[in-house]
Amino acid sequence: MIIMAGIIGTLAMTLFVELIARLSGKPFRVIRVLAEMLRFGRDLNRSQRRTLFVGATILHYAIGVSFAFCYRLAIDHDILGPTWKDALLFGAAAGLVGIAGWRLFFAIHPKPPEINLFQFLTVIWLGHLVFACGMFLHVRDWIGLFG
Repeated sequence: MIIMAGIIGTLAMTLFVELIARLSGKPFRVIRVLAEMLRFGRDLNRSQRRTLFVGATILHYAIGVSFAFCYRLAIDHDILGPTWKDALLFGAAAGLVGIAGWRLFFAIHPKPPEINLFQFLTVIWLGHLVFACGMFLHVRDWIGLFG
């Protein structure tokens, strides 16, 4: 069940970031940026690009599921409660971890995409709040908060 919470949260975040990218016209689509970063400037044919995009998608969702496991552990160890407030607090913290990871990846990458990193990271942080909401909607039912 916690895997599903991670998938739902990641889907919510991904859709949010996609919406922001479309509304702003900015290249902030997180999976596309990740795939571009994982390409490391190599020339790839269409099939290789598609495979890389699928790999980036799987990696993105695996990270989301790992965050959901961390949230569940925090609940199980009474670090956080199963509340909206604590879910958003966790999302804010997860967003900071995400920002640190992206900043490191951009810093060490030989040819990162040319995007406004501050704006991208702001959207990523906000996206983690959306992630937390999507994840919490599933977790609260799993732990029996409403039934």
